[in-house]
Amino acid sequence: MGSKKRNASRFCKNKHAVISGTVAPSDVPGLAGKDFVGFAQRSGKMWRCGRDESVTLSLGEGDWEIVSYAPVERGVAILGLADKFNSTAAVSEKKWRRDGSLTVRLRDGGNFLAWSERTPRRVIAGGRNVPFFYDAVTGRLSAKTPSTGRQEVILDW
Repeated sequence: MGSKKRNASRFCKNKHAVISGTVAPSDVPGLAGKDFVGFAQRSGKMWRCGRDESVTLSLGEGDWEIVSYAPVERGVAILGLADKFNSTAAVSEKKWRRDGSLTVRLRDGGNFLAWSERTPRRVIAGGRNVPFFYDAVTGRLSAKTPSTGRQEVILDW
């Protein structure tokens, strides 16, 4: 039994091994567009990139990360619900209105996340104005939507 233990330790010499790889919007089948915003679920990082621009991820033992991409359309990228593992899958529909506002239909409520080139005048969720956070340096736009099932979010500039 002692020899099995020694053999196992030979395979685990580097207990703090790090693996690295890259990911880009072009890795996602069927994802159309030229400009994108990436969102790393666990770290919460966001970045703007081109279709073939990759980002390097390094993960230590027991680490994980999920990266989602959303196309930039009219200066906005809808990343969905940041508190869901597949944030962009929470978006069921996006529709631009004639007045320049954007209606986003979500499959559930939660922490809405988007990227925007400019500050919205207001964010409406559940039929009411909701407080939102906008960082003009990073373009990060977030708002808490009611957690009462399907939601409609309106971004008004």
